[in-house]
Amino acid sequence: MTRPRSELVCPAATPWYHCVCRCVRRAFLCGEDRLTGNDYSHRKAWVLERLALLAEIFTIDLGAYAVMANHYHLVVRLDTERAAALRDSEGSKGGVKGDTGVKGDTHPEFTLSWPICEQRLS
Repeated sequence: MTRPRSELVCPAATPWYHCVCRCVRRAFLCGEDRLTGNDYSHRKAWVLERLALLAEIFTIDLGAYAVMANHYHLVVRLDTERAAALRDSEGSKGGVKGDTGVKGDTHPEFTLSWPICEQRLS
């Protein structure tokens, strides 16, 4: 059974997380698709650029990554101090909003509120 992110992510316990994302329906992220002969190698640079941009917006540090033909692995560290500094500098109670550079693509407010985590640790 799946669990909400608020129950899975607890920066007080550990700021480091291993994340995996896999393509579905035989789709290729990058590399050569042997079935169709299409080459998607150019996408790897796109993925790496996007990761760098998102790391800044979401105040995470990218510790390691591996981009393969149909999936990728990330090792990320949540930078709660930088996130708190951004929140304080913006002067907003709700969090920080940012633009990812793609038209119509903005990330939701990022807040430092992990009540379930705090309850489990108390």
